[in-house]
Amino acid sequence: MTYAAWRLPVHRRRICSALFFRGNTAGLERALNKNEEYWRENLKLVGLCLAIWFFVSFGCGILFVKTLNQVRIGGYQLGFWFAQQGSIYTFVALIFFYAARMACLDRKYGVDEG
Repeated sequence: MTYAAWRLPVHRRRICSALFFRGNTAGLERALNKNEEYWRENLKLVGLCLAIWFFVSFGCGILFVKTLNQVRIGGYQLGFWFAQQGSIYTFVALIFFYAARMACLDRKYGVDEG
């Protein structure tokens, strides 16, 4: 096993050692590329969720509050509602969204638990 392979995380070292000692370098490249694609898609999803949460909590609750306060919901100003409740509801919705998307992503790359 090369020095570069030992700098990999543990789960990737197992794949490397299993495929390397069998002489299957093409399979090793496919496995590593598949893991990198999975991780890349995971990071895109996390970035999207964080961007949405930042926009709702910071943007709607702080930056755009004067504009949103012109709208009233149930007697409360919309900017106040976003600052007090909207960011929490959005966070909970993002948790369920992330869990559902990760389940699809896990099935797509064959790393699901079921």
